Amino acid sequence: MAYSDILRQETADFNDVADLIDALEGETTSGTWSPTYTGFSADPTTLICRYSRIGQFCTVYYRAFPHGTSNTTGFTITAPFTAATVANALWGVSGLSIYNSGTLAYTGNAYIVSAGTTITIERDSAGTAWTNSGTKGVNYFQFTYQVA
Repeated sequence: MAYSDILRQETADFNDVADLIDALEGETTSGTWSPTYTGFSADPTTLICRYSRIGQFCTVYYRAFPHGTSNTTGFTITAPFTAATVANALWGVSGLSIYNSGTLAYTGNAYIVSAGTTITIERDSAGTAWTNSGTKGVNYFQFTYQVA
């Protein structure tokens, strides 16, 4: 039972306080999601895709190994929730260990943009295109973003 429900049972005078607590508690959920990929002829396997949502914020954890087989120069996965609409915003993480055509580097980025529904994984901060063949992947990442 939520704190706000306990207050409402005690007395009607606390309804305003209970409403405030409802707003502060927000929705709390956690679980797994199955992302849809772009950029692969064979998607990564052995996935761990978890999220934890508290109110307006969602933390995502992604891990996949072995990596997939590239067939385009991009790499996106669907996010568990749509990002909030915030002018010029993006949420993400950098310095990821990535594989591009079988070569390991520690330059990758993962991010979601304002009102976005997909997480983009980049080879580096310059936005250099992925090789469109061979092994492609990111070992893991975790970040928090504001949800709609």
